[in-house]
Amino acid sequence: MFLIAPASAYLQIGQGDSVYMNETVDISQAVSWPAFQICWCSQRNYDCDPPDQVIDIEGNMYDYWIDPVKFKYGTYYRWDGSWHRGENSVAFTVLPGKRATPVLQTPNKSLIEPIPTESPQASEGPYSYLIARGDSPTVYTAINQEAKVTPSPAHLWLFSNTMLSLNLPMQRNGNVYSYQMPKELTANMAIGTYTGYIQLNGVNQVQDIFLDGTVLDTPYDDTVVPDVNILQWNLMGVKEDFDILRTKCNLFDDELIPVSIEVTPMEITVTGVEQTEDKLYLTGITTLDNTTMLTVQLDPDNYKLRSDVALHTWQAFSNGGIDSKRKFATAMDIDKEELYVGSHEIVISAKKNGYDVETVYDFKISDVYVMPTPTPELKRFVVGGDYEGINYRAMPTAEPTPTPLPTETIDESVLNVVITPEPTQAQATTQTPAQPTQIPIAKETIPTIPVNPAIAVISFGIVVLLRRLT
Repeated sequence: MFLIAPASAYLQIGQGDSVYMNETVDISQAVSWPAFQICWCSQRNYDCDPPDQVIDIEGNMYDYWIDPVKFKYGTYYRWDGSWHRGENSVAFTVLPGKRATPVLQTPNKSLIEPIPTESPQASEGPYSYLIARGDSPTVYTAINQEAKVTPSPAHLWLFSNTMLSLNLPMQRNGNVYSYQMPKELTANMAIGTYTGYIQLNGVNQVQDIFLDGTVLDTPYDDTVVPDVNILQWNLMGVKEDFDILRTKCNLFDDELIPVSIEVTPMEITVTGVEQTEDKLYLTGITTLDNTTMLTVQLDPDNYKLRSDVALHTWQAFSNGGIDSKRKFATAMDIDKEELYVGSHEIVISAKKNGYDVETVYDFKISDVYVMPTPTPELKRFVVGGDYEGINYRAMPTAEPTPTPLPTETIDESVLNVVITPEPTQAQATTQTPAQPTQIPIAKETIPTIPVNPAIAVISFGIVVLLRRLT
């Protein structure tokens, strides 16, 4: 676990890559361990000893700012007090200007499919809806009726398992038609997907098929177009009865727009978690209606005082259209040093129309040794419930006011500049003739005197005689 490094939200720089002055990047892969020093030579090579500049890399290498006050243009090398010829010592090269933004290449026009011209229907809809059972959402749609002098009234038919979903009068506001579904209606609808119609009155401004009690009726005499009885146990066949009945109306001129509705349970789902040093960012989806308030609590069972509960409670609101699940997002202030090591939970809940719905997101607080650092450092991290990593969110950081940047055009001469010391004022010199080299004469050694062998024998005999006398 001590080898786990925090995720980087910035561009990761490898050995030999380029960085730009005043840029924030991740240099953890370019700087050597354990010295965490880089050096720079004015001659743009690595044989200057000592280097002209040595920089200690301090702070977080994963979001490191290339400070124009500290750095110079050119190549920086890894440094630990000496050069190592057998290894790649290049760290990175600092360039003037700014990193270019990738430009998408325009594909060949012959490969592009022709884009159809936008029809008047493009601004209409939606015609499919997603609601939670027991919720009270507003179903709406936009219908373009510019060709009509007087826009037609509209009714919503949802052929479900309840009669409450039939022949629902829609409110009109300009070209937008809507219907506020009561909780009694959605609570009686079984979970599933249903089809239906939006019925617009025709030229005669009369609803050619309508609901009268338990029968489908028409404005025509029953002897001409008989009514259709709707039995409670045959509600799932009402759409078929409706379609048969309209074929029997010779003057049926109402406009029918097919729609569908999906009824789901009340659900809240967390889809993403990101972190910074002091916040957790949660995103998710829900089937609850737009603008529904969600309550977010951190470890609700751990806090009893009202003040502590309030400090660890946040709010979020669902946001989105009626045709898909709504989204929500919230930012939670956390103090990792305050939280104990181990399992924690975030409870997201909502109370709607007498129903309670909630979901739980589990995470853990763990102490790990983070490397590389100048010395291994024990840091506290937020990880997922199964110890999976939680990404760090890229946040804009307030940077010190930089010195004026050089022009964006890279001047290669800046990178290849060679500093040549200026010569001092020339002085007149006289050239002396060359002297012949003298051959050294060996010094005489200490003289030696030869000794007669007879003298050595006599001396030895005298020594032996003296020893016997003593």
